[in-house]
Amino acid sequence: MRYILTEDSRVHVLRHFVGSAASGSYFETSIFPDPDTLLAVLEGIEPDKKHQQGQGLEAHVYCYPEGTVCGYVGLGKRMDYDKSECDVELRNGFVTPFAWVDSLLPTHFLTIICDTHVLPYLMITAFPGDYAPAFPHQGMDEVEFAVAEDFWQEHILLKVR
Repeated sequence: MRYILTEDSRVHVLRHFVGSAASGSYFETSIFPDPDTLLAVLEGIEPDKKHQQGQGLEAHVYCYPEGTVCGYVGLGKRMDYDKSECDVELRNGFVTPFAWVDSLLPTHFLTIICDTHVLPYLMITAFPGDYAPAFPHQGMDEVEFAVAEDFWQEHILLKVR
């Protein structure tokens, strides 16, 4: 698959390469040291799964062989975390809880969210891990909002202390 990355999107995607406080998940730098390497590696490879997100957006999920760590995933089930480990932050205008953890779990999945209105596809974001809906936000259609809200009521963002 071929993707392009605007400067605005690059700033967002870079959060997942440096393990910033703004993101939970981050890429394994020995495989993906930067967004340009990610773009180069994925060129010509078809995703293993695709999810329609509405408004021409798609999530493309790539699966590396079992045992290959391409990143660390910052997502968990809410019920697995004590409230004393949790905090909240504002994302897309909605209060979003997250849990502080000592480390994140390795993953062999990575997900690209892209705009399919143009070719090559415009990368909106990329993160290690399997598909997860966006945080609920204005601009989502009713169905997409409900799916996102249900998902994030059951799941929680994880961040390393």
